[in-house]
Amino acid sequence: LLQPLIAELREATAESREMEQLNAQLAFQTRRRDTAQRALRNLDRLLQADEIDPALQTRLSELRNVWQGRFRDSENQITALQNQIDQRLAARESVLDRTRGAATTFVRTRGRNLTLGVLAFLAVYLGMGRLYLVFRKLRPIREHQRSFSTRLFTLVWTLFSGLAAMGATLAVFNAAGDWFLLSLTIVFLLGVGWAGMKTLPAFMEQFRMMLNMGAVKEEERMEFDGIPWIVDSIHFRTRLVNPLLDGGEQVLPTRMLVGMHSRPLGRREEAFPSREKDWVLLSDGTYGRVAYQNPAFVQIVRPGGSQRLIPTRDYLQLAPEILSTGYRREVVFGLDYRHQAEITSSIPQKIHQKVEALLQPKLGKALQHLRVDFLEAADSSLNLAIIIDCGPDAGQHWLLLPRWVQTAIVDLCNQEGWSIPFPQLQIHQS
Repeated sequence: LLQPLIAELREATAESREMEQLNAQLAFQTRRRDTAQRALRNLDRLLQADEIDPALQTRLSELRNVWQGRFRDSENQITALQNQIDQRLAARESVLDRTRGAATTFVRTRGRNLTLGVLAFLAVYLGMGRLYLVFRKLRPIREHQRSFSTRLFTLVWTLFSGLAAMGATLAVFNAAGDWFLLSLTIVFLLGVGWAGMKTLPAFMEQFRMMLNMGAVKEEERMEFDGIPWIVDSIHFRTRLVNPLLDGGEQVLPTRMLVGMHSRPLGRREEAFPSREKDWVLLSDGTYGRVAYQNPAFVQIVRPGGSQRLIPTRDYLQLAPEILSTGYRREVVFGLDYRHQAEITSSIPQKIHQKVEALLQPKLGKALQHLRVDFLEAADSSLNLAIIIDCGPDAGQHWLLLPRWVQTAIVDLCNQEGWSIPFPQLQIHQS
């Protein structure tokens, strides 16, 4: 498998390696020449001495002849190597010419084979997909009624289609005699197989989910990135939907859901707590109307027109209270202790009539129930509880209701001469 790859690398780097070898030999011969030159200088200095033994002089002369030969040999080698390098540099093509030539060669040989291999892969894979569609037309089945055997058949067919397409590609490379592409493809497949062995548990869980046997199942509810979703379909890619979110659809690789779980959807369970145009009250005190909600943000328009943009995950953590479906508002109002005799009889009746007369034109059918009860005998006042139950379409009156009730009761106090107490301290002297 590796021999064609190595041969291709050798051929591609042959010129560079030969130039590197010539440069290395040139550097070696240069060092050899310099060493011989230093030896000749040392020998000449010794031979020029005044008093020297004849035998030693003869020996030094012989040594000088040896080093002189080495010097000339190195000079000749340097000249020959330099000529070879110059000739190769002169014969070397420009970068543009070499690139153009390599591209032309690639297109004529290896590029053509690669194109044929890719076309064979696509033809077989798409053809198998077309056969699957024809089979499904002969035996139609609804998406939400897919049985285990249907899912298993789909999964096996998809895997077989991929293997058949890859086999067609290898057959094309083999028929063309392109051992380089054939070896490269096989090495790539071996690498993919080795990586698959390392991640086999995750793949097995993914296959179980594709068979609708895993921790995540179709038509069940799950949370992804802190947002509730309904699992619409599971294959190699999973489709998550939320009908109450604008753009509430996500298509994810099934492997991203490994380690997660889903649960059956409740019979009356909503996919999202609020809807667009709902009036909501959040746990941090934010009150307003939902302008829009999508998987990224929820926009709240407050009374007066100011807008607050909240990430959807944070919005859910603020436990929105939906006011558009109805709510109860309770207002506490206190009267002076001098009205103790009437506080449980005539006063609640009169307050009930006054408040109802004020709220009925404003709320209409949204005013479902009104009740006035004595609440408690506080330190400085006798407190009454005005309880108002509002139906749908009264969410925009949440802030105004206490003000309307207070206004109606204060007007009634002025008419009846009732005293509104204030905090006081009474001192008894002995």
